Amino acid sequence: MYLCDATLDDLFRQQTGTMESQTRLASFRRINRIIAEQVYWVSLWDDPDVYAVHKRLQNVRLSGVAPFWNCHQWDIAP
Repeated sequence: MYLCDATLDDLFRQQTGTMESQTRLASFRRINRIIAEQVYWVSLWDDPDVYAVHKRLQNVRLSGVAPFWNCHQWDIAP
């Protein structure tokens, strides 16, 4: 799925065409405002980062990105 918005395309092009940080910042503020107003961003991932791990479960290293990223290393103590 792709998004076609000529205004956003122009703003992204403008910010890449300058080294002036205030100009780029202004472009990104406009980009953010448009995205918020048009509701182009819909979060499909809600991760409150609240986990509970039983004391027998060992080698667990939780990550806010993917809580099961190292589950192949988990072990259960006797």
